[in-house]
Amino acid sequence: WAASLFTLLTSCGSQVQSPAPLLTSVAPPVVCGSQITTAVSITGSGLVPLHVDALVETPHAILPQIYLTQKMHLDGSPGSGAETHLYDGADALRVRWQSTQQLTFDVYPGLVGYNPAQGMAGTDLEPGLYHVTVPNPDGQRAALDGALTVVEPPVLRRVQPVPSCNAQGEATFDLTGQNFLRLGSDLPLVTFVSRTDPQVMTQRV
Repeated sequence: WAASLFTLLTSCGSQVQSPAPLLTSVAPPVVCGSQITTAVSITGSGLVPLHVDALVETPHAILPQIYLTQKMHLDGSPGSGAETHLYDGADALRVRWQSTQQLTFDVYPGLVGYNPAQGMAGTDLEPGLYHVTVPNPDGQRAALDGALTVVEPPVLRRVQPVPSCNAQGEATFDLTGQNFLRLGSDLPLVTFVSRTDPQVMTQRV
């Protein structure tokens, strides 16, 4: 009986080495740090949680964590190097583990994370280019450099001509503002809403 007990204790005390994590993609690669909530998926392999207190009535798991490190501003100047630490305890349900191949987190206004300079705080992610790092609970980590770009929401300042008539032909409008982005072949969408007709028309610029 004593020998069996010794075997059980030594087995429970041994460390289980998980596979080394690997990150392959972050999608979508561009998000708005304010105004809207966007779910971002990290895919790879070896994203393994650590199960704690497995022999008690209330076991729980420690999930892989997420570090977002600003490496560059949008104007190309060096980033602050500020690191935002996201994990499942920072803001409930904002970090979600799907499998050893996928981890999802939300970027949203007032994002709650741990920043070494500010402690636990809620603030919009500063626009810029971010490295994404995922450490497993056992200390092994994987990273993707420049995998996530955080941008500001667009600002529309003026539409011309106003008024305009399109009953007899096409009308061309000039939109003036800032933060209008083109991603590859994807251009911004413009939505027109009539005050008298509930129909909504969306037009690719």
